[in-house]
Amino acid sequence: MLPGRTSLYRHLHLDGPDGVVPTSSTGETENGVLTSRARNGRRCGWSIACPAGPRAGLPVVVVLHGRGGDHSSAFSPTYLGLDRFRDATVVTGVPAYALASVDGGEEYWHARADGDDPAAMVVDEFLPLLAERGLDTSRLGLLGRSMGGYGALHLAGVLGRDRVSAVAAMSPALWRDYADTAPGA
Repeated sequence: MLPGRTSLYRHLHLDGPDGVVPTSSTGETENGVLTSRARNGRRCGWSIACPAGPRAGLPVVVVLHGRGGDHSSAFSPTYLGLDRFRDATVVTGVPAYALASVDGGEEYWHARADGDDPAAMVVDEFLPLLAERGLDTSRLGLLGRSMGGYGALHLAGVLGRDRVSAVAAMSPALWRDYADTAPGA
């Protein structure tokens, strides 16, 4: 809660209408499933969205979903539509890049007591899958929303600044005390 928020937003011109997801995407999306050793044999869906043109050597932004989401959440035109926003910026001259997302389950993006480790799945299984498909995984962008925002920050710490070029956390689910987490998370 920010006292005077409404007045502050009005003066900063941050109180306009909600944004609109662009209506079209010119790129291609590839979908698949990996069986994850790091996630105790779970089958994890994934998506890779590339802009129009050659894919080889494109840098990649790994997108981590929030609780209740999955690998397709980032690309839904009625939800985030990240591939559509990316395509809208690439046509203005922003260098092309791929967006890639994978299912991390309903728990946070870190190792669990039962052996499930979505973060290890991203590092040890998903990033090699992306590299096999010709994407440049030597330096990554990480983006996450809510629980995925926590995951993006966590993975940035795990991989370090030599491997992560940018990290963005949208409303990251961060807690001071374990008891404050969402039930079941």
